Amino acid sequence: MTRQVLPQIPSSVSVYLKKFPLLRCCAATAIIHVSSVNGQETVPVSITLEINQTQSTGTACYVLGPNSGNTQSWEEETDYRGSLTFNANLNPSSIALSDVVFTSGEITTDGFSGTENIVVGGQAGLFTYSFSDVVRTVNSTNPDTPSSNTLNHARHGSVITSGSMSSSHLIIGEQGFANQTINLATTSDVLVKDETIFGVVNSGESTLTVQRLSSSLLSGQFRANFQTAPGAVVSGGSDFSSAPVRGLPNGQTYVHAYKEEGTIVASATFTAPTAFGAWATNEGLNLSTGLESNSAGLSYRLLYSLDLPPTATSVPMAIEPDGENNISVSINVPSRGLTLPLVVVTNEGLVGNFNPVPNSTYQSSVKGLPVGRSTDARLIFPREEMRFFRLGLME
Repeated sequence: MTRQVLPQIPSSVSVYLKKFPLLRCCAATAIIHVSSVNGQETVPVSITLEINQTQSTGTACYVLGPNSGNTQSWEEETDYRGSLTFNANLNPSSIALSDVVFTSGEITTDGFSGTENIVVGGQAGLFTYSFSDVVRTVNSTNPDTPSSNTLNHARHGSVITSGSMSSSHLIIGEQGFANQTINLATTSDVLVKDETIFGVVNSGESTLTVQRLSSSLLSGQFRANFQTAPGAVVSGGSDFSSAPVRGLPNGQTYVHAYKEEGTIVASATFTAPTAFGAWATNEGLNLSTGLESNSAGLSYRLLYSLDLPPTATSVPMAIEPDGENNISVSINVPSRGLTLPLVVVTNEGLVGNFNPVPNSTYQSSVKGLPVGRSTDARLIFPREEMRFFRLGLME
C-alpha cells in the first residue's frame, strides 16, 4: 500500500470546514550521537566506576603442600581498590544500558604476609609467605546488552598484570633457607591460572544497573552501580633446588597456590542529556528550559517527536469531515517512531489554554499518539461549533 503524504499545514493558517474551525496547526557544543528504534532513543555515555572500599571485601588464601592432596592453607581478609571504565548506550527514558564495553581499569587486591610453624617429613620448620598487591586489568571482547541487569561473563575479562607470591622455608636446626618467588603475571606454563573479575561459575554474577536521581527536560543525573564476585586460583610447583626440604623424597616438589574470592561493589554518579536534550545540542539550539518554540510558534519538543527540523513551520496533517457530525484528523508519523507522546488539544479561541480532547469523545479506536508509534494515525472526534484544534504534547 502506498503511504499518503499529507500536506503540511502552516501554523499561521486556520482551516475552516463550512462554519467550523477545524484545526489550527501550532502546538505545544560537542556533537552527541543519538540513535532511535521505535521511538526509544539512546545517548552514548562513558562512565568510570570507583570501587567502594567499605562494601568491597575478599578472602585471599596461600596454599602449600607436597602435593595437591596434602596441603596446608592460610587465609587473610583483604581489600579491593581501583576503578573500571565502560562505554555504553543509555536509554534516558527506561534507563536501560546496551552495548556495554569495558575499556580500561585496574583492580588491586591488597597483599598480605604471615609466618607459620609447619612439619614436613617429621622435620619442624618455620614457613614465611607473602603476597605483593595483585593487580588486574579489565577488558571486553564484545559489546554486551545486560539481560535483567546481568552481564554476560563471556564478553568481559581480566588479566593479572602485576603481583607475586614469595615463600621461605627454614628447617629448625639446619643452616639454609629454601626460597622462592613466583610471578603471578607470568605467561609461563609453570602456572595454572583460573581467574576473573566478572564473577566465577557457581560463585556469583556481575550486575550493572542505573538509577535516576533527578531529571529535567534537557538532562538527568544518574547513578551506575556495579557488583561482581571475583575469583582467582593460581598454582605452581617448586623443587626448592637452592635448599632441598628434608623429609621429602628426592625430586619431590611443593605445590604453591593463591586463591581468592570476594565481592566488589563500585558506583559512579553521572549526568547525561535526555534524548531531546541531545537532539537540541546537535541542532545548535540554546535552550534553557526545553519549553521553547521556534519563530513559527511550533514547540521544539513537538518537532523533535515528529522527526522534523527545528526550523519547520508546519506539521504533516490533514483535516476533513467524517460524516455530518465528526472531524477526522490524519497525521503522518515518522517511521522511526514518535519519541514523545502527542495528543489533539482544543479550545474555543486562539488564546488561553488548549486542553486535550477527552478520550471519551473520540469516535475512533485511536485516541492518542504514544511513544514508539511508527504508523500513520487517523483520529476521529465530534466537531463543535467555533472550536480550534491543535496537535500538542501529552504531559
